Amino acid sequence: MKEYSEKLLKGERIFIKKYFNDNELPNWEDCLSLLYTGLQEKFDRKVDGSENGPELASYEKIVGNVIITYNTYFTLKSENHFSHLKNLNVLLQKIQNLFDQNVNYNGIVIDLGGRKVPRHRDDWTAISVQVCGETTWTISDDHLSGTPSFNEDYLMERGDLVVVPAGLLHLVRSPGPRVNFLFNIHGSETPDLFNK
Repeated sequence: MKEYSEKLLKGERIFIKKYFNDNELPNWEDCLSLLYTGLQEKFDRKVDGSENGPELASYEKIVGNVIITYNTYFTLKSENHFSHLKNLNVLLQKIQNLFDQNVNYNGIVIDLGGRKVPRHRDDWTAISVQVCGETTWTISDDHLSGTPSFNEDYLMERGDLVVVPAGLLHLVRSPGPRVNFLFNIHGSETPDLFNK
């Protein structure tokens, strides 16, 4: 595990195939049930940390505790997640042990159809765990118009984990329905997931 802690400290990208096994991850039904519950909930400003809730783009709306954009639903972190998804605490602890770091749980991304998130960079270190479906992450150190020293594709399948350090360009593509859990390293700025 020390190897991954050192990579994280150096700001290196990390990809681990099948870090989680099937028994540790929820199934589609559990995730869709959580989405339905999130749509019924009242938005929890204490969890978000802002007084008025997250800033939304013109194509986004918030329903209950869910940000909706096109065919993507981002269920914001709530206490309900930890009671509804029995293994969520186990997943969080396993990630913290891997990196020997405090890690924040941000929420669940559910795409009900294929989607492409344009190339962008975040100012927070993102950790994504593939729960259902497939997602391809293209990670690069390109400066939007220069020549990258690396440009790598990571095909994520159930149980895979990817870490995208703050500042690295990345593009996210899913060919069909998918579910990802999102985490960030403690101390990172709270992510603004859709305003890129």
